[in-house]
Amino acid sequence: ERRMLSPQSIVSHLVTAISENSETAPKSWDMDGDELKLGFYHPIHMQKIANDGRTLVEQQASELLKRPVTLAVERIEKAAPARPPAKGGHLAKAARDMGAKPVESGDGPPPPPPPPERP
Repeated sequence: ERRMLSPQSIVSHLVTAISENSETAPKSWDMDGDELKLGFYHPIHMQKIANDGRTLVEQQASELLKRPVTLAVERIEKAAPARPPAKGGHLAKAARDMGAKPVESGDGPPPPPPPPERP
């Protein structure tokens, strides 16, 4: 028995196949009707597929999906990795080692009293 692959699965295999390595691979893809949209972090990788690989990608996708497919490429922004909140660097560690106590914003010593009035 032969299973039918979904268009998404077929395109995913195609996208993997056209990439020389994981760095040049499209970082996003989407099928919008008959348009295959590939997203790249770096313009050079985007241009390579748009210029050198366009015909191959469109032919292969059209053949696999059994309908005409056109390629669109776009540059996408790389999401910044999530970072835990800073706990202080080497200077904060050195201060704690010397007995300093961390102060939360808004905490701290009360303001000094106003100077006495002169008669």
